[in-house]
Amino acid sequence: MIKLEEAETELRSRAERLEKGETLALMPMSFGLALPQSYEKAYDQIIKMLEMSSDEIIKLSSDEFACFVMDDWDWKESFKNTTMSYK
Repeated sequence: MIKLEEAETELRSRAERLEKGETLALMPMSFGLALPQSYEKAYDQIIKMLEMSSDEIIKLSSDEFACFVMDDWDWKESFKNTTMSYK
């Protein structure tokens, strides 16, 4: 896995070379970091369900309340760990 300092050095070097007018071969840079998974679809779905509901009172299960109100998901810790690796 590449270290943050090495990544910064490489990016700065490429930027400087481009600013000087050099033509660099386009090649992907990989830093060995996992991409965080998006859970946006789950939020969009529940929002749409609420928008389309004609009920005056919305009942949520304890699990639904934990997820959608308290933002307490089973994947939350994994997501947090993945995003922390970017710091």
